[in-house]
Amino acid sequence: MYTQQFATKYCNPNGTWFENNGSKWTNFSQCKNPAPPYPSIIQNSLPSIKMMSQIGYAVSLVSLVLALIILISIKRLRCPRNTLHMHLFVSFFLRAFMTILKSMLFVNGIGLPNSISFPTEEDGVAPFKTNHPNWECKLVVSFWQYALVANYFWILMEGLYLHNLIFLAPFSDSSAITLYVILGWGCPILVVSSWVLSRIYLDDTFCWTTHDSPDAPFKLFLIVQIPIIVSIV
Repeated sequence: MYTQQFATKYCNPNGTWFENNGSKWTNFSQCKNPAPPYPSIIQNSLPSIKMMSQIGYAVSLVSLVLALIILISIKRLRCPRNTLHMHLFVSFFLRAFMTILKSMLFVNGIGLPNSISFPTEEDGVAPFKTNHPNWECKLVVSFWQYALVANYFWILMEGLYLHNLIFLAPFSDSSAITLYVILGWGCPILVVSSWVLSRIYLDDTFCWTTHDSPDAPFKLFLIVQIPIIVSIV
């Protein structure tokens, strides 16, 4: 029986309860076989959503590789602006590559096969091996976080460069991009390093895809998301 569901009765037009074979009838069908809740619909759709995501990232990888080959091979396209575009393309490439790699290597998105005990528990959760260092999966998660943050920062660098090119140097395309390159790849290192240190000292759990402390997820979320939000705004 499912105690969180409801039993129903039918009221006749004359104000009496419906009776079946001389006894008052009650519908207990929801208690015995409840309708699947809305989250289960999302759960059933996750494999399709994941497949669509992987296909999209794969198409992006191929397109980005072709774009980089074109920009590198044609000398006439070599200029500071296109060089900056190439860095942006590389950041998108790293994000797509690390996302696909993490999805392919991790079991249920939580850890590498050598970090998880099989078979899984009754609730479908694969338990971690408590005596395993898990440094490989932590490294993958850290690089994935770096690729994600770097991608957003390079979108910011692209916008800053175009802004400065239009308003500060409208008649020249010779603006140095060294500072943009340093900021685009360097700032994400600072952000992810802070996240890694916070993980080590505040919530060093298995592959850094799960949490033990109830307050840790929000704090760790802010470490990465605040710089991303600032870069977007």
